[in-house]
Amino acid sequence: MNIVSLLEDYLSNRMDDGYLYLGSVCDPFMELEREYRLTGKCLELIRRYRIPLVITTSAASNVILDYIKILKSMESRVIVVAELSRIPFLEAMNGGGRHTGIDHAN
Repeated sequence: MNIVSLLEDYLSNRMDDGYLYLGSVCDPFMELEREYRLTGKCLELIRRYRIPLVITTSAASNVILDYIKILKSMESRVIVVAELSRIPFLEAMNGGGRHTGIDHAN
């Protein structure tokens, strides 16, 4: 779990000014994040280095809300892409069910 130190090394030697993508492989705001807080530590580093950020996450999880103050305080641009359309959720909605992600977004 040395992601924070690896990110620090990367950011301190970063030569470009493009966006950093968080969540392109797995969701950085899984429920497990509440225990380990690694994403939060990474967000603090990204804020300190003023890196523009794109976050991909599931709207079904509200863990990202734990970090809303950090995200709002970032001086660089932050784009959050929240997926809403997993097939089981769409099927449930067609049957009159509710979607947690849409409830969070609203």
